[in-house]
Amino acid sequence: MAIVSPPGLHRRDALLGLGGAALLASLGCRRLDPVKPLPVIPDTAYAIDVHCHVFNARDLPIASFVLDVVLEGQPVGGLPLVPLVTLVSLIMNRSAWSPQRELRELESGRTPADGDSIRADIERAAADLVANTSEAAAFRQKAVELLPGDGERLATRAAPGGGDLELLERLANRDPSRAARSLALSSRGRTAALPTDAARGVTAVEDGVTGVFRLAQLVTRPRTELVQRLITLPARNGGDVALLVPALIDYGKWLNEESSPLRDQIDVMSAIARRPGPYAVHPYVPFCPWRQMVEPGLLAMVKDAVEQRGFIGVKLYPVMGFLPYGNAEADPATYPARLRQTRPDWATRLDQGLAALYDWCVAEDVPVMAHCSYSQFPNPAAGQRGSPDAWRPVLERWPSLRLNLGHFGGFWDLAEVGSNGWTAAIVAMMATYPNLYADLSDYDAVAERTAAQKATNGTVLGALNGILDSQGGPARSRLMYGTDWVMLSKAPGNEAYYEGMRTILTSRLAMSATQAAGFMGMNAARFLGIAIETGGKPRSRQRLEAFHARHGGVPASFWTRWDGAAAFA
Repeated sequence: MAIVSPPGLHRRDALLGLGGAALLASLGCRRLDPVKPLPVIPDTAYAIDVHCHVFNARDLPIASFVLDVVLEGQPVGGLPLVPLVTLVSLIMNRSAWSPQRELRELESGRTPADGDSIRADIERAAADLVANTSEAAAFRQKAVELLPGDGERLATRAAPGGGDLELLERLANRDPSRAARSLALSSRGRTAALPTDAARGVTAVEDGVTGVFRLAQLVTRPRTELVQRLITLPARNGGDVALLVPALIDYGKWLNEESSPLRDQIDVMSAIARRPGPYAVHPYVPFCPWRQMVEPGLLAMVKDAVEQRGFIGVKLYPVMGFLPYGNAEADPATYPARLRQTRPDWATRLDQGLAALYDWCVAEDVPVMAHCSYSQFPNPAAGQRGSPDAWRPVLERWPSLRLNLGHFGGFWDLAEVGSNGWTAAIVAMMATYPNLYADLSDYDAVAERTAAQKATNGTVLGALNGILDSQGGPARSRLMYGTDWVMLSKAPGNEAYYEGMRTILTSRLAMSATQAAGFMGMNAARFLGIAIETGGKPRSRQRLEAFHARHGGVPASFWTRWDGAAAFA
């Protein structure tokens, strides 16, 4: 099944429907913009991007990722969905760097070369689509399997020469000069020119279609380069960010489409984490309870990543289809048949794997980040499993667990009449659980580039401010800055995101100067366990200092900038 996007306002509506023709800088035939020079990052810089991603397409189930994250389960520009998923998947699969290849480059000290232009990547993929190569056929079939609906109708729509040619024709016709060029061509010549014309058409108009292909090309680049692009992203005050905390993901079991082995991903991200410099990169390692059940060595690998390899915490993605705890009490019919067929006690084993994870996280003071918004799920029942209420049994049994409910329950939903209440539920829970935090990530409307974004932002932040005021409690000192980049890269003007969060959001939420500084980094320092506490150095801080001492990375003094974070609570 495809991941279903809920009705109503999507957090990237501003990308696809607001601002229209002003989406991106003109792309033409250019490669991705060069990586900007590293800004001066002083020893006093304390901002933390507590929720981001620098994964490569090789780390993802490609077709599912295209449908879910790149397209959000929706046709963009009215284009036929199956051929579009196929075309974008071809671009990503052809050019992406494997973890092993990147690790070899890192160990050799070589700098990755620039990739091809976006137009060249599209043209090659479109030619494969026209020729119906085996790779194109495989991605087309996967797209048909992923999409819900009438299978026969979808298969017909996706047949080679049918929906594929319609997609390329519509892309080609975006270029105003195409009609004149085609006058002298025969029908066969027009078809032969279609890949080139389609590539021209994508970059001829700056809109949501261009953004899709731009993001697809970006995630083919090495993870090292994506880190450099993220740390240099802010257009203003770019030297503020001193720590990136990117999350790896593991959708493979739930979407029945595996990607590069987790061990390889850990190896390359550990190599990135130990590089010296004026900023640090310490990732979350993913934990999938289904994988733990069938691959019992997973938890040991997760522990090793945190204890020895420079990873700072664990990422969970319940909206793939599992409850954070209590799966044995849930309706088994709402879980995938493939999971139910693994063994009779599958639900109990999911809970046992999760309980073992939480026991270790509490014992070793390891932070956990979880996706907490009603989005990017394979079915509505799975989507509900990421709710704040689903976390109550966990926090009741493990009340001291350091937990970040990422996306703050999908706080952009506050723009809708009849919000699902997830954000308000998190605020209420913070009064009970001392280590419960939330990040406000992937909210591009905060840049207020258009009148529509400004109106949306006013509604969302006005409603959020009302919740914070009415409930009181510690919530303003538990909110954290995050980007959700590389996903944010699809949004126009994302270089203004940091400044929007730093000024517009903190002002609209009536944060004091102390609360604003907490939001931008000091709250995350407490959540992650890198700031000195009453009892001394938290275990996270000790692990990271030892990691860098072994590998010659950042000095122990790097972490002292956050030692006053307790005053921001």
